[in-house]
Amino acid sequence: PVFKPRKPLNRHTHSLSQTNINIDKMSAKGGDTYKLTYFTARGSGELPRLLFAVSETPFEDVRLEHSGEEWTKFKTETPMKSLPILEVNGKMFCQSGAMVRFLAKKFDLLGASEEDAFLCDEAVECVNDTAQAYYKPIFEKDEARKEEYTKAFKEVAMPKLTSYFKSRMATYGKDGFIIGGKVTLADMVFFNFSDGMVQHKQDVLSPEMQTHYEKIKAIPAIAAWLAKRPQTEF
Repeated sequence: PVFKPRKPLNRHTHSLSQTNINIDKMSAKGGDTYKLTYFTARGSGELPRLLFAVSETPFEDVRLEHSGEEWTKFKTETPMKSLPILEVNGKMFCQSGAMVRFLAKKFDLLGASEEDAFLCDEAVECVNDTAQAYYKPIFEKDEARKEEYTKAFKEVAMPKLTSYFKSRMATYGKDGFIIGGKVTLADMVFFNFSDGMVQHKQDVLSPEMQTHYEKIKAIPAIAAWLAKRPQTEF
């Protein structure tokens, strides 16, 4: 089926003054235009936003209320009836993992070789596994299982991720970046995860991961994005 791009949703479309993304010049690198639609949250929409930010690529940042009328109407137009949605030159695409890999390739954030790109994919999956372990107790209603899942996150999932981070940084890292001497998707997925842990006051980051978090946070384009993005709980 052909999915038609919608008209701009003015109420939740953020301007330059709100998000530091220049939507007055919607033609980005290579003449492409980008529109990212997600809920009024960071969630699965934040890593794509961070890739736009770190690459200094203009995009339209559309945010919808989960229970709002605009999402109800727009939902019928989406390929999987879900968000996020990325529109590239008016064509609609779904699935956050696919769009992250597409944008990373487009913006030269996959390192210098096929092996570097492989490592970036690897980092994404390792972080995703750990994030799932973090959210599992949050959505669990049974208190005994909630406690069990929380313990598993802190005592199993996080040590595994920390060990992975140290190993990859020692083998492939340079100048504080995880792969080579420049920022890649691997850095951004770890930053996004660490940022969530910091915001949720989870004291789980190792000194090495904390140092990496501060390094990426200090990149001018990222610092500008963090200062301008809407503040949300998740």
